[in-house]
Amino acid sequence: MIAGVLFLALLCGAAVVFLCLMLQSNIAYNHLRHLGTGPRMRGEKVLSPQKPLPGAASTTVHVQSPGVVVELDRRNGSKPKHFTGRDKTTLFSNSSKSSFVSDPSKPVICHTFSPGRLGNHLFEYASILGLAHKLNKTFFFENDEDIQKVLKYPPVQNDRTELKARCHKAKRLEERYLCRYDGNLLTQDLAGDYSIGTYLQSWVYFDEIRQEMKKAVTFADGIVQNATKVIDGLRKKYPNTIFVGVHNRRGDMTNKGFASQGYVTATPDFFKRALTYFRSIFSRVKFIVLGDDEQWNKDNLHPVNDDVIVLKPSSSSAVDIQILSLTDHMIRTVGTFGWWAAFKIPGTPTVVYLKDFVRKKSSLSKWYSENAEDYMLPGWIGL
Repeated sequence: MIAGVLFLALLCGAAVVFLCLMLQSNIAYNHLRHLGTGPRMRGEKVLSPQKPLPGAASTTVHVQSPGVVVELDRRNGSKPKHFTGRDKTTLFSNSSKSSFVSDPSKPVICHTFSPGRLGNHLFEYASILGLAHKLNKTFFFENDEDIQKVLKYPPVQNDRTELKARCHKAKRLEERYLCRYDGNLLTQDLAGDYSIGTYLQSWVYFDEIRQEMKKAVTFADGIVQNATKVIDGLRKKYPNTIFVGVHNRRGDMTNKGFASQGYVTATPDFFKRALTYFRSIFSRVKFIVLGDDEQWNKDNLHPVNDDVIVLKPSSSSAVDIQILSLTDHMIRTVGTFGWWAAFKIPGTPTVVYLKDFVRKKSSLSKWYSENAEDYMLPGWIGL
């Protein structure tokens, strides 16, 4: 009899503990859902984050490659479901700095930067580090002068001579898509050293270390100081004002060769809609415009109450990226320059982009997934 009572008491106790754990798990789950309901406007809460925003894509991304379907929740930045959750040694040093540090005791992922410019190189840098993290490897960059020059905390490559020799013998693996996630890079037998190319322009590669990358792409002090002087001067002149950065790339994109591949430049109508979108949200707003065609911007971005400020590009792409990253929100058209300016804005900015920046069924469109969902960050708004 006593044994039966004790058994029932233990059973009831276990049930109570189980219910408490379930309740705690549910609370945590709901909290995570709340955190990922959508972008909040900085400076003024007008739109409900639950309300779909104009032009917003589906909240679920299905990134496909042969034999692999990666499902991501755009609302909470979930990890691709086929990634393992095994423990990985951090790529960061233990100091207060945010440098990535190579570890020659591990298998290495090697990379040679493309002939492209800074925006392309930042994508390559971030994606190689993201792949190294996912695969528990170290990294080696053959020609990292551009990155070393602009970053405050550039990568620390220990034993360069040894790693360089290993990289020259490493098996080479090319991405299949220049501007979308290629799951094949993670499903290969990557037990040894590998050299991976080329442009790797997808946030999915480095999503697991996205917050670390925000710190790691901090620009050098001189670059930040030059950009800060510009923005501080504008904020002093226009206090209590929301600043929206605008990047408009035209230049080479207007050439017949690029146009025939499928590149599309933004029209005055796009800017009218994008500027109207922010004007409808913020009562005091200034648009800080940078691009490679200053006169076109002056002629076609028509201000309302003198709210458009067109800046002359500096001689440094890093300074111009930094200027835009010091604004509160962002409008971008095409190119990796504007992508990284938007990425570097602190907090949760609202980012509006040219949705049809690639002509459908063109040769260029094959580089991107549907709606460019693994190129554009979750929460960015296509118009």
